[in-house]
Amino acid sequence: MYHKGSMLFGICILSVIPQVSFANSNMYTLTESSQGISELFENQSSNAMSGQDELKTFKLKEITTHEGNVEYRFIPVVVSKPSHKWIEAEGVYSIDSSDTQKNCSELDSFGATWRAPTATEIQAALSYDTDLRAIIEKLPGDDIIKGYVDIGEWYYIRSNHTGGAIDKNMGDGDPRPTICYLDM
Repeated sequence: MYHKGSMLFGICILSVIPQVSFANSNMYTLTESSQGISELFENQSSNAMSGQDELKTFKLKEITTHEGNVEYRFIPVVVSKPSHKWIEAEGVYSIDSSDTQKNCSELDSFGATWRAPTATEIQAALSYDTDLRAIIEKLPGDDIIKGYVDIGEWYYIRSNHTGGAIDKNMGDGDPRPTICYLDM
C-alpha cells in the first residue's frame, strides 16, 4: 500500500527528470501551451527558433541552496542589438585591408556579424553619418586619422571634419584603428 505523500514525491521526481536531461543545452524559450492557458519552458534545441523573440530566451541555472537542496532557475537572457551600423574594434589595430577583413569578421560585439566596410560605404558615411564621425573623433592620434577598408584605405582630418576613402592600399603597414560595419 502506497502512502499519498510518497506518490506525490514520485510525481515530483518524474517532473524534474526532463528538466535535468535538458540541462546540457541550457537554453529555453517561454512558449504558450497548446491550450493557451499557461506558459511552458521549452528546450531551445527541440524548438525551431526562427522568429522567436530573443527577450523570451532563458538559461537554466542549477543552484545548490545552503541546505543542500538543488534548485533550477530560469534566468532571462538579454541579447543587445547594435544601435548603429558602425563600431570601433577597441584595442584592435589592423596593418592592411586583409587584416581589417579578418579583425572585423572575428568581432562578436552585440552578438552581431561585422565586416570591413567598402571604400564607397565609408566615403558616403563620412559625409552624413554622425555616428561614424563620432567614433572617428574619439580615436587617438593627430589631426589626420587613417584606417583600412575591405580593399583600400580611409582618412579623416579632424581640423576641418572631412575625410574620404580610396580603393587602393597605399599604406605603410603601420597599425591603424579598426572600424567595422554591421553586416545586414
